Amino acid sequence: MARKSVPKASAAAAIKGGKGKAKKKEEDHPLPTPVVDEEGTDASDEEDEDDLPSVDGDSSSSDSDDSNDSLLDSGDQDEDEEDFEDQGSSSDESDVLEAQQANEEDDDEDDDGIEYLGSSDEEEDGENDMAAQAPFKVDDSKPRAWRRPPSKTPQKELLRKGVPTSKEETTMGRKRDAVIESERASGRLAVAAAMHADDLSSDDEDGGGGRGGEGKNAIGRVPLHWYDDYEHLGYDVHGQKVMKSKKADGLDAALASRDDPNYARTVYDAVHDKHIILSDRDLEIIRRLQKGAFAHPEHEAYPPQVDVYCDELNIFGPSIAEPKRRFVPSKWELMKVTRMVKAIKEGRMVVGKGGEAAAAREKREEKQRQVYLLWKEEEGEDEEERRRKGPRHIPAPKLPLPGHAESYNPPEEYLFSKEEEEEWRAMDPEDRPLPFLPKKFSSLRAVGAYSGFIKERFERCLDLYLCPRSLKKQGVTDASVLLPSLPNPRDLRPFPTSKAIEYVHALDGGRVRAVALSLDGQYLASGGEDGRVCLWEVESGYCLKTWRLKREGGGEGGGEDGVKVLALAWNPNPAHHVLAVAGGRGGAFLLRTRTGGKEDEEVTEALLTSGLEGSRSSSTTSAGKSIGVKWQAYKSAEGGEEGGDDLVLRMEGGGECTSVRWHSKGDYLASVSPTGGSQSVMIHQVSKGKTQCPFRKTHGAVQALAFHPNKPFFFVATQTHIRVYHLLKQVLVKKLLTGCKWISSLDVHPSGDHVIISSYDRRVVWFDLDLSSLPFKTLKYHTKAVRAVAFHRTYPLMASAADDGTVHVFHATVYDDLMQNPLIVPVKILRGHEVVKEVGVMAIAFHPSQPWVVSGGADGKVILYQDAY
Repeated sequence: MARKSVPKASAAAAIKGGKGKAKKKEEDHPLPTPVVDEEGTDASDEEDEDDLPSVDGDSSSSDSDDSNDSLLDSGDQDEDEEDFEDQGSSSDESDVLEAQQANEEDDDEDDDGIEYLGSSDEEEDGENDMAAQAPFKVDDSKPRAWRRPPSKTPQKELLRKGVPTSKEETTMGRKRDAVIESERASGRLAVAAAMHADDLSSDDEDGGGGRGGEGKNAIGRVPLHWYDDYEHLGYDVHGQKVMKSKKADGLDAALASRDDPNYARTVYDAVHDKHIILSDRDLEIIRRLQKGAFAHPEHEAYPPQVDVYCDELNIFGPSIAEPKRRFVPSKWELMKVTRMVKAIKEGRMVVGKGGEAAAAREKREEKQRQVYLLWKEEEGEDEEERRRKGPRHIPAPKLPLPGHAESYNPPEEYLFSKEEEEEWRAMDPEDRPLPFLPKKFSSLRAVGAYSGFIKERFERCLDLYLCPRSLKKQGVTDASVLLPSLPNPRDLRPFPTSKAIEYVHALDGGRVRAVALSLDGQYLASGGEDGRVCLWEVESGYCLKTWRLKREGGGEGGGEDGVKVLALAWNPNPAHHVLAVAGGRGGAFLLRTRTGGKEDEEVTEALLTSGLEGSRSSSTTSAGKSIGVKWQAYKSAEGGEEGGDDLVLRMEGGGECTSVRWHSKGDYLASVSPTGGSQSVMIHQVSKGKTQCPFRKTHGAVQALAFHPNKPFFFVATQTHIRVYHLLKQVLVKKLLTGCKWISSLDVHPSGDHVIISSYDRRVVWFDLDLSSLPFKTLKYHTKAVRAVAFHRTYPLMASAADDGTVHVFHATVYDDLMQNPLIVPVKILRGHEVVKEVGVMAIAFHPSQPWVVSGGADGKVILYQDAY
């Protein structure tokens, strides 16, 4: 049965309610009587007898009736019991409900209210529970006195025996005193007091209303009036509803007060909706709490006093103070413990069973008995084992074997002449090639004793004794260990592997400086120093059209005043079939390729026409200064009317255009004029015929430029640095430190996060814009100046061309994961161009949709490499 905290006033009411039935059940449930100690004094004299409940067995039945009537009257209560409300004393059920509500309002913080009701449903359970409890056997021959446990019984032995767990319950009065005395005599009461355990209590509280916590209301400190409108009053530990029991009315309470012998000791647990019968133990605790005594009867409030004064002298120890060393840890003991710990760690001391210690001792002794050679290396012995045994033996260096000069009959060429002998004698002994003069004897018998033998042996011994010797390990010579582990190139296919088609641009061997492919990959354009631009069909190698460019007031290409094609760029807009040409001193040309359909041709013609008209209507100056570019119509070699098919952007002031790049939208064109000063970088808007100079000054000669694929960033490469500008904000975003002496070309990865450049000092430098302004990777595979680099737009490929006549193809995978570095693997070296006057391959371009690459060289040829396996 769960222990509940019972208020003092409630306990008093419970005891007063049982006065009428005390006589009827005196034999079964007597109340405790005053306990007399060994000296015969009354132990309850200190308590007020007037406060004890009346348990007189001679009271009449009328007294019992009067007490029952007082219980039915809910309004007749003592002033000392204001905090208690007898909810079971009303004859009307409404009075009971009102009493419950009033009690809940008065005690909101503690909902474990206990009310006194009689229940016929719980009566049988209480009787069965009490019947199941076996009472203690009491020896009446012993006097009724409370005694402390014998001092001879060891406390550890009592604790080892433990506290009984069975439920024991006795009657009140003499039997109760006898039980307590029996417990004191056996020592179990002392153990209970030492462990603060209640051996005579009911079931543990965690049991709740049933075994294993079943039926216990586990809602915690929650107001019970929250469940007034529900059929249940809470939930148990398993989450099941705890249903409300049927409430007894006032008539049932009145009948129970007359017929139920346990009515006076029955309380109602409102939290668990249970009627609990208080045991003799509980009533004893209530009585002691009312009197202000200790709750547990086994608690000895006044233990016997131990005398600290006796007849013996020096009971408090010697009068001389203890020395300080008695209280300071001993350093010698610390050293001994430290040695023992070290021995345990090294295995020299084994802490454990006797067998393990003996085995370890035998193993250690066997190890000490081992004999080994001090200067000899055993087979299969590692460096650590040799170092543990001692220093490794290093043999003495051997003397060089005698040669032909030491022979008693050397060849004639080993004999010194008079001049050589004089020169040998004039040299210092340390500088002489031989420590002796070669001589020739007719026979070995004629050889005399060597005069320097003893001296040489002595110096040899000094060298062996004084000169230190050390063992030098030979370095790793295996190239496979030094090279990084790279994937097999066969697993990285496709990539161009072999020469497929050769296009002859110039029969006279003029250099091809630029190549470009259309967006659909069907057409190829090539340009050279002869001023010609050839349009080829890629698959057949047929030349569809040729432009011979010339400048105004000058001759055609090939001479100093003629046009040299230095760069080509195809418009990235598929509807604009325009080819941009960097023509050196001739300026920048915009040529119509006529490779599209009728609708595309109309769009292209409208673009060029609007550009020419816009240039005529707009001003050619900016802030009072000339822009330096003149838009003009260009008449091609096939003829045409004035204001015809093509346009030319002529550079004023003698500047030359060396590079052109399109914006991804196809409307803006950027050109480079290294000698133009502040006008070295220009951005032209073709649809409006306008030209802008974004920089007032440049930090060095501009070599190359490029637009970001999808952001308003502009890359400008000088001879040694790369500057990244934001076109909208017009600010410098980042400056890349290349470490190169002269940059030759620049290209941006399709993702826009990586940039690659080439230089004339044989370097190919990779930059990761998200990582750092320093190079991520520097490749030095070419033996001569690198002229051009390029990324493939769809495949993870990269290529570089150099003056050594080769094209290096790399597998370059860029991952979406920013934490993973790009994978750069060289896969193929393509050869096919001849080196002319120390100039090899000058331009490369990838096919837009196939793993092909096109290169143009100084031999006047354009070669297409395909992935043929």
